[in-house]
Amino acid sequence: MHLIIKSQTANPVSLLLVCEVKTEERLQTTCFRGHGLKLAGNFKLWKSVEDMFLGTFCNMFVDDIWTQWNEKDFGVCSVTFQMAIEVGWESTLRRHKCLKDELEVFAPNKSSTALRIRKDLKDRLAPLTRDVTVIYELCDQRGEPKVTIRSLYPGTDIGELDGDITEREGRVFFDWNHPGE
Repeated sequence: MHLIIKSQTANPVSLLLVCEVKTEERLQTTCFRGHGLKLAGNFKLWKSVEDMFLGTFCNMFVDDIWTQWNEKDFGVCSVTFQMAIEVGWESTLRRHKCLKDELEVFAPNKSSTALRIRKDLKDRLAPLTRDVTVIYELCDQRGEPKVTIRSLYPGTDIGELDGDITEREGRVFFDWNHPGE
């Protein structure tokens, strides 16, 4: 996905918004699996990254980018927006809402560990959320902003996938195939 958005100023600047193909493909298997699938980490409001950035959400996101651009706050950033309606199902839950015997240890990737709701606990549903978290990189490309989407998901920002995420963030995960409310 590539979008070019012009600023509404006396001297318009073009913002290039990019989501690489490999990122779009990964997100299709986790966050954009279809409107009717009530699953942890899945959006119910949008069917793809492009669909998401062609609507109202894009305006909210771009407003945040212009603020960072003016402050010259470059690099990898994370932002969470609260939408007016529910957008999908959380992929995490506050740790204190779980009993110890409901949890198991797992590795989200090779550099992190966390606790998650046991896969067999199908009655513990992933909650609906209005939050959208976006991880992106902002850089200066010949005097104009370039934004590359690194990840996005419905729900609370869980920080970097490094170390013990549950310990650091106080959150436990749901498996991607865990049912939602």
